[in-house]
Amino acid sequence: MGTLRKQFGDKYLYEVDQANKLVFVANTDVATLVSVKKWLVAQAKSQWNDLFENKPDEYIVILLPSQVDYRKLIKQPGVEGIYMPAARTLIARRLGQVMTHEFTHAMHAGDLDRSAQEHPIWIIEGIASMYEAAQFEGEKLVPRDNYRLWFLQAALKSNRLVPLERLFKQEQEEFVKNATLCYGQASSVMLYLYDTGLLKPFYQAFKSTIEQDPTGKAALEKVTGKTLKQFEKDWQTWMGQRTPPAMNTGPDGPFLGVRFSQETDGLKVDEVIPNGPAAKAGFKALDIIVGLGESDVRDQMSLMPMLKELQPGEQVKFKIRRGQMYMEIPLTLGRRDGKLPEKAPVPPRRNGR
Repeated sequence: MGTLRKQFGDKYLYEVDQANKLVFVANTDVATLVSVKKWLVAQAKSQWNDLFENKPDEYIVILLPSQVDYRKLIKQPGVEGIYMPAARTLIARRLGQVMTHEFTHAMHAGDLDRSAQEHPIWIIEGIASMYEAAQFEGEKLVPRDNYRLWFLQAALKSNRLVPLERLFKQEQEEFVKNATLCYGQASSVMLYLYDTGLLKPFYQAFKSTIEQDPTGKAALEKVTGKTLKQFEKDWQTWMGQRTPPAMNTGPDGPFLGVRFSQETDGLKVDEVIPNGPAAKAGFKALDIIVGLGESDVRDQMSLMPMLKELQPGEQVKFKIRRGQMYMEIPLTLGRRDGKLPEKAPVPPRRNGR
């Protein structure tokens, strides 16, 4: 802790969670740190119960730096977050799906501490990407399809998917070169196993047979009772019928009347459209959206699917941060005037491993 304080100074918050072996170093306010800790502790408990048998045996540092410090720490362009197993340190540029993804890496690595195993990239990133869009249902963190499903379904129609036989054998460099498809396929395969109740049996079977087959193919065939070719065909049929998460609310969906950009702890309101629903509700430029209803909402990838489920005319409550103050603002959703077709999103910057 002394080393971290010396490196980042007194403007950061520092907290040690001895029960869960977590060290928090955050360039945020106290309320945000409390929310981060609450989410991550709940995530850890859910993932220990659902998938990972072993808890980390050493402390994990959760570092949420300022944007300036992040650029000093992470030189590689386009990386929004990273977990470094050797240093047991997680660095995230922002909250939301990036943090959930990277913290899953930390829990996965902690599960492997006692076995000293090294899992292939498709399993490491497949599990983390499967969880990144997850939401809590009670105390259970339930995985959901992520934005990559748009690209997977397009690749399926044009016969551009990576054959699973090849995907399972890829090293990190090859996997990352085709990140949108490879991360997407790996996470979708994991979600398919989760949906069929076979994710934990597969994971346990793979850990017990890794010396015989480090790719995971044998464990997959054993647990599913299918050849890889048959499994791949069934997964593709299942994947092709899924509904991708909404990236906008569509031509007839609800309208907020704001333009926003990504900040560390949420979505910053850059502009409030005059006479729009947000303006009437009292939103101001520089407000930071951090929640919708009872849910934490820190990024656009999480907000849009929630809004898509609502209708114009419904009243919702947004949780915002205005400077150092937090408040709830009731807002009656409006209707969009123009026509905005639903389309595939532009891939965001990728996470680190």
